[in-house]
Amino acid sequence: MEVGRPLLPVLIRDVAINSAPPAIANTQIVDYRQRTVDAGIALISAVASRPQAPPPPEPLPDPPAPPISYMQEYRDLVDAPFLTYQQQNHLLVDLRGYVSEDGDRETALDLMRALRRRRDIAESIGRDIDQLLAAQSPQQEPFQPPRSAQTPPQQPQVSWQQPPPSPPQSPPFQPPPQQQPVYQPSPQQQPVYQPLHGQAVGQPAPVHPKATTVLILGILGFLTCGITGIVAAIMGGRTLREIDAQPGRYSGRTQVNLGRIMGWITVGLGALYLFLAFIGFFQGASYY
Repeated sequence: MEVGRPLLPVLIRDVAINSAPPAIANTQIVDYRQRTVDAGIALISAVASRPQAPPPPEPLPDPPAPPISYMQEYRDLVDAPFLTYQQQNHLLVDLRGYVSEDGDRETALDLMRALRRRRDIAESIGRDIDQLLAAQSPQQEPFQPPRSAQTPPQQPQVSWQQPPPSPPQSPPFQPPPQQQPVYQPSPQQQPVYQPLHGQAVGQPAPVHPKATTVLILGILGFLTCGITGIVAAIMGGRTLREIDAQPGRYSGRTQVNLGRIMGWITVGLGALYLFLAFIGFFQGASYY
């Protein structure tokens, strides 16, 4: 202020103006807390109407001393990096005393809110601050409609008539127990075996006529280098299909399957024998 520079205070958020230096608190402040068109026009107008700054004086005056406010001490304590429980308690007691004063009430409430937002605030201190802030917030009284002078208040009517007897209560409805369906497994349909002509009921099924033949041809395949094994494999496959097509009519499936397997084994051994014979023949021809 001593160098003659004009100041333009701009309010961008809610602060306690009383805690500001007098040079700022006593000047006209531009309210720019809400960024509206009117607020922007007012800010531009204030900047444009600001008087031109005069040249600085020669020599320059001494720098002013930092402003000292009794609330600044509490602000420094609230902004301290760490506060003990005793410091928090003393700070709350001091700020509570300033709440009753009109000039310092808003500043003290702002400092209480800042103290409540600290991470190291004690639980009991935070609870006291919440109760104090809730008590300071304005409470709306319940709306009471105006009472007309002509209409006297209605007195409650007292009825001397006995209430009618209540009808007998029927027992609560209970649904009948649901009957669970009894599961009865359906009898599995077994294939009805029709016995052969002349075969008595209850006798074991006869062996398939070709079962023994397939088994013998599979065994002879080891002696014939797989020649009879081919017949055993083909005949065994047909015989198995005939047995499976009529369940219970023929038996001997094990014999047929065994002869068929031995037939395929002898066919493989015979093919391996012929392959080795061809290799030996070609090697002997190339030697001579």
